[in-house]
Amino acid sequence: MPPISTEQLNYQGVYPSQEAIKAQIPDDFLTDSGLCTGFEQALRRLLGVERTIHLTSSPQVALTAALRMLQLREGESVFVPAYWRKEYIHSLLAMRLRPIFVEVTSFNMAMDPLLLGKHLERMTDAGTPLPRAIIVAHAHGIPANMELLCSVAQRYNMTIIEDCSQALGSYIDERACGTWGQLSFFSFSTGEIIQAGTAGALSWAENRSLSIDAPYHSWSAQEKLAIEAWLRPYPLAPLQAAILLPQLAQLKEAVDKKRLMAKLYRKYLTQAFGLRYLSWPEDTPHSYRPNYSSQPIHIEPTMLHFSRHELGRTLQEEQFVPLLPPLESLSELPALHAYSSVVSGVAQSMAPDLLYLPNDSTLTGARTLEVVEVIRQLVYKYNS
Repeated sequence: MPPISTEQLNYQGVYPSQEAIKAQIPDDFLTDSGLCTGFEQALRRLLGVERTIHLTSSPQVALTAALRMLQLREGESVFVPAYWRKEYIHSLLAMRLRPIFVEVTSFNMAMDPLLLGKHLERMTDAGTPLPRAIIVAHAHGIPANMELLCSVAQRYNMTIIEDCSQALGSYIDERACGTWGQLSFFSFSTGEIIQAGTAGALSWAENRSLSIDAPYHSWSAQEKLAIEAWLRPYPLAPLQAAILLPQLAQLKEAVDKKRLMAKLYRKYLTQAFGLRYLSWPEDTPHSYRPNYSSQPIHIEPTMLHFSRHELGRTLQEEQFVPLLPPLESLSELPALHAYSSVVSGVAQSMAPDLLYLPNDSTLTGARTLEVVEVIRQLVYKYNS
């Protein structure tokens, strides 16, 4: 069996040639801040709106900065999705904040706005102080229902922080993910759709109101100066910006290829008994356009007799390298046992049985169909 190539291993992101990356790196790359400015400007153009952007040394730094901008006090609660990255939860716990888990919807694993509304109604009826922030994650690059979530947040005068770690290049209609919430943060760490080791970015809108009909409410100069001072020791390195720039330039082309692959996966795998490809239903009133930074599939354990680990091994034998999602049902984390009673259903039942399908932006249509055939043969083998 031939060895797995680097191109197959690095399937999730955008990988320009080494020559393209080297061409971006000047001799004085260690001190050339123009590289960071260039990347910041390119990122702002991609988002398509005027927002303040700060490049950071990690996404955890960006998340912590977003929470600090809200001046949350120790012991305050924050709404978070029940399916989220554990390192982000650890960032909240390090600030002595209390996560309140909100269940996710099964088709995109993002926060359910209807259940969020019920949480808030119950807390209001009980006279419980309401959280001031909601963190919404676009899991697997599949957009959350931002229209409804923003409506709920506006009704209760809350701030939305968008987790766009996996959603760079994802859109709802023509509006980019990362521009819906008052604050948003991104990850450019290893495994993301563009990557440079460990890196991130914080973004905020000058208008803190979620609706254009609401009165304009800006961040104070003191708030902005304080967070800029706090972020100063945690900058993105110029060398990282040089590595990210050519990847960002190729992002649209790569996402277009991944969308074609997604059509094939969705068309053929939805016919397979016990498998469900995660995506928005086709009859939704909005155009939800994921970046397909990953191609998640759910294996229903009560219908199929193999696990995601067995499927992963089978694909690897055929020279495909699927990955297990870096997200999980938060109630299973030891540090969160005190909070886990509010989490049930979708996140707990689906997280252990999710798998990323091969997603290399260089993967051809024919090779994608080979993945489909491997999965269909496995279904036939274990269910015949």
